Amino acid sequence: MIEDEYYEEDEAPRQPPLYLLTGLVIGLLLGLLISLVIAPVQVVDTSPFLLGEEEKDAYRLLIARAFQADQNLERARARLGLLRDNAAPQTLADQALRMQSNGGSEADIRALAELAAALSSPQSAASTQPAGLPTAPPGGEGENAGTPQTFPTLDLNQAVQTATPPPTPTSPPPTPRPTFTPRLLPTPLPTLGAPFDLVEQNAICETAQTPPRLMIEVQDSSGNPVPGIAITVAWDGGIETFYTGLMPSLGAGYADFDMQAGVVYSLRVGELSETINDLQAPACGEGEAAFTGSLRLLFRQR
Repeated sequence: MIEDEYYEEDEAPRQPPLYLLTGLVIGLLLGLLISLVIAPVQVVDTSPFLLGEEEKDAYRLLIARAFQADQNLERARARLGLLRDNAAPQTLADQALRMQSNGGSEADIRALAELAAALSSPQSAASTQPAGLPTAPPGGEGENAGTPQTFPTLDLNQAVQTATPPPTPTSPPPTPRPTFTPRLLPTPLPTLGAPFDLVEQNAICETAQTPPRLMIEVQDSSGNPVPGIAITVAWDGGIETFYTGLMPSLGAGYADFDMQAGVVYSLRVGELSETINDLQAPACGEGEAAFTGSLRLLFRQR
């Protein structure tokens, strides 16, 4: 009887250590509570290139607004360099196009366009190019080029004794004049309140473009391209507004619009300019070689 009870006690199943599992669950819950609620991780002073796309857009917009206020191109270039973007002008133009398609602020679109145009201007590129290294002086000519020149030694019997002249008082060296580094001229901005006049209109029939384009160039009174100018195009059943300077590779004052053959358009540059009516894509060629060309307009400020 005793042996049977002994065997029954040995064969009874052992209970699992539930206290270990309970402690593990409680520890995980406490860790999550501390890391997410009590003392969450906070990222501060992060680099701009680590930001998300929306934060980068906001960062570029702030830089464009600052440049519009102080016209300091070097400071804007240094700030954009923190994003590590090798195509900053095109990125600014793309952001302005996105804002335009989403109905963004006209002032913000113009600020982005002006900064993109300023960064793409030839004057801006020349200011950032390092100066060339000085060239070595040219050597002598003939067979003895580069050979040190020797001079004959004067015979002591031929030497003439001369009195040493008394020292003359020397005047203090002149005070050097300060030199000034020329500042980079800011991107020309249009005079507020001055309208733009149509000074040139040409039909482009060199190559067929699909669809034909309405190509517009806007200049100030001195003939310099002006970015950030609103252009409104209206036709039967539609209206669209776009801005100059959003295609830096084609010029700071350039903008274009896709036309349709047979549609009549009206166009206005800026807010106070006169509306240009009856604009159509020109017909080019004859017979089977006929095609619809493009139209180029040049506006200049009064």
